[in-house]
Amino acid sequence: MESRAATLLLVIGIVTAAHGFDVNKLFSGKKGSLGIYDGSSTTIQKHPYVAVLYISGNPYCTATIISDSWVITAAYCAAYADTTSTILTGSSDGNTGKSYNVKTVVYHPKYDP
Repeated sequence: MESRAATLLLVIGIVTAAHGFDVNKLFSGKKGSLGIYDGSSTTIQKHPYVAVLYISGNPYCTATIISDSWVITAAYCAAYADTTSTILTGSSDGNTGKSYNVKTVVYHPKYDP
């Protein structure tokens, strides 16, 4: 169980299950404030299922936590995601929270880039 919790798996390609949006709008710029959709203030406590996909150390896309070892995000987020990518959870400011390494990227069988 500990090893499952240590690494999240990234599921890519089911666009209807989770709506990806501009990750730059995820953090409002106010310390301790998670801003969703153009900076509308909220907190991670109100949206504990929100995660961020980091590629090359930079926030790239949002993701939704669907279990203790899986997240899901929009298909277009897969363009550069691989096992060097990370997932950040539990953060309202993009600096705190817990980071996990991506173990596997799984594409929906009907995804056609």
